[in-house]
Amino acid sequence: MVLSVPGFWLERQRRALMDATKIAGLNCLALINDGTATALQYGIYKTNLSEKDPIKVMFIDMGSNHTQVNVVEFLKGQLRVVAFASDRNLGGNNFDQALADHFAKEIKNKYKIDVTTNKRAMIRLSSAAEKLKKMLNSVPEVR
Repeated sequence: MVLSVPGFWLERQRRALMDATKIAGLNCLALINDGTATALQYGIYKTNLSEKDPIKVMFIDMGSNHTQVNVVEFLKGQLRVVAFASDRNLGGNNFDQALADHFAKEIKNKYKIDVTTNKRAMIRLSSAAEKLKKMLNSVPEVR
């Protein structure tokens, strides 16, 4: 068995997971960064890779609270991780908050109402901002 782990995990976290698999009686052969696992999965099914001219692909994994980016170079039968970066404090929730803050300012400027002083209004605005973000994933413009 091979397990994938977040690329930003520290060595002690990786060792703790390996120890846990031994305690559970599992035979874990290795740990692989989840971005590398994604690239491997992508490359396995790619049949048109060149043997001489590598292609570079960027994989972005954005969770609610973190973001990871991997740049991987592919040749037929090979992959090489060219670059990896992560931010454990940047995720989708930050975009939701930025949108809610933006619209709170717009409401204050246009209607002279400070919604940031009303918890219920901010919850509704934050929910609407999250919904807007999700809708913008599939269409270029939303009203």
